[in-house]
Amino acid sequence: MQGGGTSEDGDLDRTTASQHCYAAVIENRAKEVGVAVLDLSNLSLHITQHIEAGRLYTTTQLLLDACQPRQLVIVGSNHHEVAGAAGVNQVTAAAWAQVPLPRSAFDDTKGILAVEELTGWSCGNGGTALAEASAAEVGQGLHKSHYLGFGAAGALLQYVRRNLVLALSPGTVQVNFEGIKHHMALDRDAVTSLEILAPTKSTAALHKAVAGSTNSSVASVLQRQQGQSSGINSLQKDGVYQPNRPLPHGTAPSRPLLDSRTRRAGPQGHKPSISARTSSLFGFLNHCSTTCGARLLRTNLLQPLTNIPTLELRLDSLQELLESPHLTLELISLMDTLPKNLDKVCSNLAVRPANTGNASSRDPSTHLGRLVSAVILLRNVLRCLPVMADSMAWVDSDLLKAIKLNLGQEQLQQLLKEVEAVVDDDAQASKAQFVNKVQQCFAVRAQVDSFLDISRATFTRLTEQIHELAAKYRSSTGIQLKMQYSSSKGFYMVVPEGQSQHEWAKTRAAGASAAAAAPLGLPRSFLVLDKRGRHSTCVTTHELNALNSRLRDAAADCMMLTVQVLERLVERLLQQMPLLQRILDNLALLDLLLSFFQAVTGSEGDFCRPTLYKSGPLAITKGRHPLLQAINNPGFDCKPNGTYISSSSSLQLLTGPNMSGKSTYIKQVALLVVMAQIGCYIPATFMALSPYESLHTRIGTSDSIEANASSFTVEMTDMAHLLTRAGPRSLILIDELGRATSTCDGAALSWSMAEYLLALGAHVLLATHFSQLEELAAIYPGCKHWRMQVAVKDSDIHYKWSIAPAATDTRGGDNQADHYGILLARMAGLPDDITNRAMQVAQKLNAQQQQRKMTQQLGQDSSMQRLKQVYSLVHRLGCVARQAGVDGAQHGACADSDVQGAAAASSSTMNLGKADREAVQ
Repeated sequence: MQGGGTSEDGDLDRTTASQHCYAAVIENRAKEVGVAVLDLSNLSLHITQHIEAGRLYTTTQLLLDACQPRQLVIVGSNHHEVAGAAGVNQVTAAAWAQVPLPRSAFDDTKGILAVEELTGWSCGNGGTALAEASAAEVGQGLHKSHYLGFGAAGALLQYVRRNLVLALSPGTVQVNFEGIKHHMALDRDAVTSLEILAPTKSTAALHKAVAGSTNSSVASVLQRQQGQSSGINSLQKDGVYQPNRPLPHGTAPSRPLLDSRTRRAGPQGHKPSISARTSSLFGFLNHCSTTCGARLLRTNLLQPLTNIPTLELRLDSLQELLESPHLTLELISLMDTLPKNLDKVCSNLAVRPANTGNASSRDPSTHLGRLVSAVILLRNVLRCLPVMADSMAWVDSDLLKAIKLNLGQEQLQQLLKEVEAVVDDDAQASKAQFVNKVQQCFAVRAQVDSFLDISRATFTRLTEQIHELAAKYRSSTGIQLKMQYSSSKGFYMVVPEGQSQHEWAKTRAAGASAAAAAPLGLPRSFLVLDKRGRHSTCVTTHELNALNSRLRDAAADCMMLTVQVLERLVERLLQQMPLLQRILDNLALLDLLLSFFQAVTGSEGDFCRPTLYKSGPLAITKGRHPLLQAINNPGFDCKPNGTYISSSSSLQLLTGPNMSGKSTYIKQVALLVVMAQIGCYIPATFMALSPYESLHTRIGTSDSIEANASSFTVEMTDMAHLLTRAGPRSLILIDELGRATSTCDGAALSWSMAEYLLALGAHVLLATHFSQLEELAAIYPGCKHWRMQVAVKDSDIHYKWSIAPAATDTRGGDNQADHYGILLARMAGLPDDITNRAMQVAQKLNAQQQQRKMTQQLGQDSSMQRLKQVYSLVHRLGCVARQAGVDGAQHGACADSDVQGAAAASSSTMNLGKADREAVQ
C-alpha cells in the first residue's frame, strides 16, 4: 500500500499527510474494524477488515500510518448505533483530521456496488479470484468477509464525490483486499524510538546541554555522544564482538562484498546532506527521483516484507546494480529525466471535478488546463520508457528483466503514437495568462479537427487585429502605449503617466472615465479603467472592447472543441489504465532499487547481502548503526559489533554504564533487521536471519498528563500491550524496564516479564541497570548476559563501545567500575564531598550483598550444581531437537519449491513473490 508524504524525514502526524490520500474506518460490537483507503495519486483502493486484540487499535493505526490519509471519515458520534463505536474514533482523533458522517453512509450494499463500478473487479485479489471462479461466488465471499470494509469504502467514495466534488472514471481504480499480510508489524513506538521516519525531538536538547555545560569533562563526553538522545549513540574505537558459538552450517555469505572501488563508483552528486542522512532511516535511504518511489520506500519502512521470494528478488536486482555501476548510473540519469510528480499520470486522467452546476465546474479553461497537463505529462513519460528499456537490455535478474519487458511493451509505443498524433509537439503550460490560453487553444495539432482549425484561425485573426489597433493608437497619439492582457479585462492599454497622485485623485472624482482621459493628453475615445501605481494608467476604447468580446467568443469555441478532441483521446487512454498503473508501479520499484544503490555506495565501510531462511537464528557479524555509518566526519569511526540470537539463546541481557552504547546497540540490531526485510544491503560483513513477523519496542520514559498517568503507569501499559501482541517470531527491544518505581518492585517485574518472554520464545534484547537480573543468565540457559566494555582510570570512565560476554568482562581498574553512576555524577560537577560519601555507602552495600551471595553458595551442595548442569543440558537438547524438526520441514518445502521452480522455468514464467509480482506482472 503506497501512502504518506514525501518529505525528507517524514513523521507520524497530520503535517506529513498525503495530499491525495483519504481513509474511512468503522467498527462493530465484536471489535471488528473495517478500513478503506483511497489513494487518488495512484488510483488504488485498499479494503481490509480485521479484529483488534487490544484497546489501542494497533493494526488499524499501522494501516493508517502506512498511508497517512489527509482526512479520516468516521461514524459521527451523534449517529452511530453501535456501543463502543467511539473507541476507534477516540484513538485516531489525536493523529488524523476526522470527518464524521451518519451511520447510514456506511452501507455495505451500496459500498460494494460503488466499488464494482469504479474497479470492475479487475485488480488485486478480486481480479485473481475472478480468473478462477465466477463473479457471483467471489462477490458473495468478499461481501461476507469484508462487509465492514465495504461499508467504509461506500462512505469514503460518497465523501469524495459529494464533499471533495471529485468524480472517478469507471474501471480505473485498483482494489486490494490483502491488508497487512506478508508484512512485519511495527508498533508506532518502534517507528518513533528507532527513528525510522523522523528523528526524535531530543536532539536539539542535547546540543543545548553540550553548549551550556560549564564542566569540560562532561561536555567532552556529551560531544562524543552526540546523537545518543536521538538514538544515535557513538559506538567507536576498537574491539570486535565474536559470537560465543559457531554459526550454523550454510550461513556463509554466498555473494561478494562491495569493495572500495565499487563504492567510489556511486554518484556523489545524489547524496543528501549529512544532517539529512543521519536524521532517520528514511533520510539515509531516500535518494528517490520521484514521489512515487519515495512513497514506496516509506511504505516499505513502515511495513517491511516477510515473503522470502520477494526479498530474494529485490536482493538479486540490487546485487546486479551494484556489480554493474555503469548501467546503474545510466538508469539514475534516465530516472532524473522523468517528471518528479510521476504518480499524477493516472490520477490526472481519471480524476475530474464532479459536475455540480457551479461556475467552476462549467469553466472550460480549468477543465482544458487539466486535460492538457495530463496528456503532456503522459507524453513525457512515454517518451522516456524506450530509452530506459534499451539501457536494461542485458540485465540478468528476474525482477529487472520483468521491469525491462514492461517498459518496452509495444502497447506503450502505440499509446505514444496516439498521443503525439493529437497533441502538438510545442504544447506546454505557461504562467502568463494569455500565453497559457493560446497554448490551450493550440494544444491539438492542426488538421485533427476542421472546425477547430477554423476557430483557431478566427482567434489568430482577432489577436492580430488587436495588436494592429494598438499600433494605430501609438502612431496617432505619440504615446508609448503598452498592450497587456488579463482574464477579467481582456486586452487593455497601459499609459505612462507623469501626473501627481493629487491630480489623479481630483480628476478621478470629477466624473466619467472619458473625461478623466483628457488631462492625460489622450483622445476622448479612451476610457480609463484603473490607476496602476504612481506612474501608469490602464485605458481601453469601445473598439478594443468589441474586439475583446469577439476574441472571448473565439477562444471559448477553441477551448470547447479542444476539450472534445482531448476527451476522446483520454477515453482511449483510460481503456489502457491497468497498463499505465502497472508501468508506474514498475518505475516506482526501479526508483526504490536505485535509491538503495545510492545509499550503499554513498557510505563508507563494507555492506553485505542478508542471507534469508524460513527459520533460524539472527546472526550479524561486525554490524554498524546505519545512521552512524552515514557520518563521514574526520576522526569519527563507527564501532562494529556482532549479534547472535537463536532459540537456545532467545533473551540477550545487556548491562553496562550509562552512555556506554546499550540503547544504540539494540536499536542498531532492529534497524539492520528492517533494512534486510525491505530488500536492502546492510552495513555489516555478514547477516543471516529468518524474517520476523513483528517488531516491538519499549524505549524511553515519559508520563501522560492528559491521561493522568505517571511514567511508570505508561510503561506498564505499554508492556501489557507488548506482551499481548508478541509472538515466537517477534523481535523485542526493551530498554531499562521498571526504573520508574522502587528497585525491588522494578527488578521483580522485570524478572517476571523476562521469564514470560523466555517461555514465549521471542527474540529479546533487554538493556538494564538492575544487577539482580544478571542471575537470569545463571538460572536459564536461554538467557545470555553481555556487558558494554569500559575502563576506569583516575576516576574517569573510558568507553570502548563494544560488548563482550559478562563472564570474560575485562573492565580494568578497580571495582569503581561497578559504581559508574557515581563516577558520571562526579564528572557532571557534583561536589566531591557528596560523591565520596556516595562511594563509601555504595561499597558498603556492595560488600553486604557479596557476603549474602557467599553464604548462599556455601549452603549449596554438589548435588545442586549437578542438577543445574543436567537442566542446562536438557534445555540445549530440546532446542536442537526442535531445530532439527524445523530444518526437516524446511528441506521438504525446498525440494517441493525446486520442482515447482523447474516447471515454472520451463514455461518461461517468473516466480516473483507476492508484493513485487503484482508490480511487474
